[in-house]
Amino acid sequence: MTRGTITVSLHQLRLALATNHERLLTLGRAYLDSLLAEGHGETHIDVTLDWDTVLSPDSRADLEPLGRRLWVGDDRLQHAEIHQVPGLQMEVAWKGSRLVVRATYAWPNRRTKWLASVIPVIEEKVLVSLIYYLVYFPYTWYLEWSAGWTLLHASALATPKGGVILSGLPGCGKSTAALAAIGIPGWQILSDNLLLTDGDQVFAFPEPVHVDAKARNLIGNLAHLVRPTGRHFSHRRQDFEITPNGRRSSTRPLALGFLHLGHETAVAAVPPSSAARRLMANDYLAKEWMAYQETAAAMHQVWPSVGDQQRRQQTIETLTLGIPCFDVTIARDAPIRDEIQQVFRVMLDGT
Repeated sequence: MTRGTITVSLHQLRLALATNHERLLTLGRAYLDSLLAEGHGETHIDVTLDWDTVLSPDSRADLEPLGRRLWVGDDRLQHAEIHQVPGLQMEVAWKGSRLVVRATYAWPNRRTKWLASVIPVIEEKVLVSLIYYLVYFPYTWYLEWSAGWTLLHASALATPKGGVILSGLPGCGKSTAALAAIGIPGWQILSDNLLLTDGDQVFAFPEPVHVDAKARNLIGNLAHLVRPTGRHFSHRRQDFEITPNGRRSSTRPLALGFLHLGHETAVAAVPPSSAARRLMANDYLAKEWMAYQETAAAMHQVWPSVGDQQRRQQTIETLTLGIPCFDVTIARDAPIRDEIQQVFRVMLDGT
């Protein structure tokens, strides 16, 4: 079985993904373009995916069943089934400080396989999901395990004065606001959808930015910072890549805003205790965050530092206690860049 490999680097950790599926390699290199790494340095995370096969029942002979879908041992676990991606199976193990993930994918039934053969976007959606399970999620497991970081459904920007976090429900305008803001001189984006934090700093979780045509027109010309990928997956949104000039890997936040759209732009203070609860609640409404938590909860059965909800709560409380928090309303269809500048002046300067 011939495999190709994608090697990526994020927060000084190298991950190698090897697979026999050529389309996953092609899409993965495009989707993970900003993370691609050169050379043959030591890897911290090794992932393999075998397409059109399943894990052998013999491979769990030394494991104990923990319910119907999860098998565990002293140093590894197997997902026999993952709710969010039917057909995906995964085995996870630590070998010293190296994380090793072995996965298989097979179409869950003949009808789905046939539909994917005639409607290419079906397979593309599966492949994007696999990128999260085989790249982004292992990175997050590793950083939870090694550094105590936690995953947030939020965007973050770095400004000359410090960082700004924007939390909100899916569709509230976080991506539009982030794209509009990086058009301001000196501003850069960390993430527009998912974010990592240790309670003091926030760290990038780089993904393509997904916005629809209406939002793109509100933003204006950002050709030097944003380039279209040509991909469309859902909700009539197009993928955009942020160029290196528009990205930052980490920042220390100075403010947190809970974003939504309304009739007029307004900013109001939110108490830190309310902000922590609200930040955690918003996470549960994001499908990528929920998908991650399914895997983290399984990891927690064997490696308690991953998926530890008490530590996660403490990290978020530390974050919200250390910075002012605000409820932020952006006027619908207003010149978004002007509105964002107005909002951030209040959040960062109090004016």
